[in-house]
Amino acid sequence: MIPDIFLFEDQGPQGGLERLTFVPNPAYRPETYEETALHAMSGLVLIDLREKRLARFSGTLTQQVNFGHGLLGHINKGGTIEVNRVRLSPALWGTSLFRTDFDGRFAIFKNISKHLDETRNDFEPVPPDTDIQRALEQIAHKSAIFSQKTGDIEQSHESEKAF
Repeated sequence: MIPDIFLFEDQGPQGGLERLTFVPNPAYRPETYEETALHAMSGLVLIDLREKRLARFSGTLTQQVNFGHGLLGHINKGGTIEVNRVRLSPALWGTSLFRTDFDGRFAIFKNISKHLDETRNDFEPVPPDTDIQRALEQIAHKSAIFSQKTGDIEQSHESEKAF
């Protein structure tokens, strides 16, 4: 699907990766709402050619995307998506950044807003025999160390509502 939706242009090497830009393929006819939204994007892709892996995807909606001729809803022009992936070890990659920023309207009644910014770092290998309990203990230990370093104070608040 992706190779058909877009026209790609090789921009050459960029920091050990191959840089490609993409624009919608005017000959492609989307069949689903997802394909329609994807087809309205332009942007860039960075590829690790040695491992044949996506290192970065960055796209922007270059036009408003209408559903049902705009009667069912739309996604505003200018929305963005960005995904960065990092090599953790040979043939093993992890997502270090996932960011979306979209606004629109569903029918004429409800605004749609999808804003997400997830960043992950400090990836560490774990022994292959690690079970769930041990993994949870390691996460709790790292979380406690991080809280001590940043001075975070955990507070809990419980409330009950009477109906």
